[in-house]
Amino acid sequence: MEETVKNIKVLFEYFNGGQYLSFMVFIIATIYIWLTEKDKKIRDFFTWYTIIVLLIIWNPLAVSIFNKFINFSSLYRLYYMLPLYITIAFAFTRIISNRKDVVLKFVYAFLILVFICFFSETNVFMLSHKKTYEYHNFYKLPDESVKVADIIYNDTTYKEKKAIVPYGMSSHIQQVHASIDLLYTRIISSLTDEDGNPLPTDSDDPVGYEPIQKIKEGDTAYIDELCRNNRINYVVLEKDVELQEPMEEHDFKVLAKTDEHIVYVRKK
Repeated sequence: MEETVKNIKVLFEYFNGGQYLSFMVFIIATIYIWLTEKDKKIRDFFTWYTIIVLLIIWNPLAVSIFNKFINFSSLYRLYYMLPLYITIAFAFTRIISNRKDVVLKFVYAFLILVFICFFSETNVFMLSHKKTYEYHNFYKLPDESVKVADIIYNDTTYKEKKAIVPYGMSSHIQQVHASIDLLYTRIISSLTDEDGNPLPTDSDDPVGYEPIQKIKEGDTAYIDELCRNNRINYVVLEKDVELQEPMEEHDFKVLAKTDEHIVYVRKK
């Protein structure tokens, strides 16, 4: 039970940047809705949301039971975020709409906007250092990912396709062509941080996950072994990966090249 409590804490802090503000605002918003909402259906709807979150998502006993049947941590942020921000948004909307005076409506709206901008987990005015990208495809995904997905999907060498792709590209491939099976996706289990604490299985930086590290190191023999053991027929490598041996020596040939990647296919 103690380990489950620790996992819940690690997961929540990971997906919220170490902050608990959103959960506190969620509880306050729920209380506000319960006290002020005249429509019983709406009041009960948001109240049950809160009860579900408290009894399931934050209940160590429930989490330990669910973990036996599903990969609970991989979908944790969906489970708890689903009610959180809907409830907060509705409460903010009601706070503004319940004001009869037009001036007060503007004042409350302004104060709420200030709160969202400066006191949320990520200050929106501190995002200027983030690198932005311009995409030119229907999916609004990196163009490289869409190109690679289309190359594999449209290749006629194999009907059933399974691939190794760069880790950051894996979730993109699934969105473009879900029929392409992958060795790994964003969900990688059994990760720990430098102190040995469990990390969320949906990790942006899977440090310590051997396949990804070996692939980045260009360990061609290891890649070949992965492919044989997992029946993989496509391998996508970044162009800056320095291979220890040519992929052609391991029954692969170049299928296509993009600006940043090389797509290999297993020879038949």
